[in-house]
Amino acid sequence: QENRATVINGLMQANSHDWWILVDAGTTFTQSGLLCAVMKMIEAPHACAVFGDEVTLHAQAGANLAFRPDFSLDYLLACPAAT
Repeated sequence: QENRATVINGLMQANSHDWWILVDAGTTFTQSGLLCAVMKMIEAPHACAVFGDEVTLHAQAGANLAFRPDFSLDYLLACPAAT
């Protein structure tokens, strides 16, 4: 059985798309989050990789935020699309 990285690398080599996004099954994007990701890709066409923060929704607990290492509270407060 091939490991995940081998399968992904094979797919990327066999298909010449401009960019890829890898997500787990069942992932749902917010419209503003996906739009922000696309706009960042347009601004940086030669980027090798990008990442984003994560919001998970739970019926009982509401939204949980997972900020990546370079999180900036100032950016969050200044960017309505991030809320």
